[in-house]
Amino acid sequence: MRLQSKSGEQILKNKAKNDKESYKKKEFSISLRKKWSLEEDKKLTTYTTLYGHHWLKVAQQMEERNASQCCQRWKRIKKCLGFKPNKAKRWTQNEDDALLRIFKEIGPQWNAIARQMKIKTGKQVRRRYKNFLDPNLNHGPINEAEDERIFQNYLKYGSQWSKIAQEMPGRSENMVKNRFYSYIKEKYLNQPNLYFKVKPLDQENLSKGSNIFHQFKHESQEQRHLQDIFNDSNEIVDNNQSSFFWNQESKAQIHYLFK
Repeated sequence: MRLQSKSGEQILKNKAKNDKESYKKKEFSISLRKKWSLEEDKKLTTYTTLYGHHWLKVAQQMEERNASQCCQRWKRIKKCLGFKPNKAKRWTQNEDDALLRIFKEIGPQWNAIARQMKIKTGKQVRRRYKNFLDPNLNHGPINEAEDERIFQNYLKYGSQWSKIAQEMPGRSENMVKNRFYSYIKEKYLNQPNLYFKVKPLDQENLSKGSNIFHQFKHESQEQRHLQDIFNDSNEIVDNNQSSFFWNQESKAQIHYLFK
């Protein structure tokens, strides 16, 4: 029995060793330089459009390529294919028309729409429709009552613009966010900082936030003439700039407001 037990253990050890060596060989073979085929380039284009720059996900769909290889190859071929998703560029009327036409055909399938448009990502397509092209949007000036509702919801949710926008019929996340930073922040909170963020209030502190709201409500209206310059602006997509903005915003928290 002991001999059989030792024999079984040895078999398991040998199997584990062989599996490890096989895995190393596979990794080594993948890491070797190998000329990309036209078929691989097509697959890479398809999965990069689908997953964006999530290279691990892209590599999982490529049989003999790792994440680094997929990333480097994409940098080489994207210009030839006309992909410029990270370059700041205004949407044209033709692109808007194409987005609306495809949306009418297949609905809010953002990645599928992006694949048909070829020069836009799913995220860019969704943002363009949600913030500018949705026929339910109200592009008129934001009034005082809406300012108050935005501020009240900001006290409740913090900078969760999607939640706040759900409480504002006809207003997009972008409209709400830009209105807050361009006007409401300074009016109600007297904060000149470019980047400003508070934590959402718990139920206990909601009443305190409400008192603060009514206090600021009766402040001077000297800046009421300011125009909401962001409402009808044409979106410029720049992922790097956007990432920088949110990284800076996350550092600008205050804790004294509701003491």
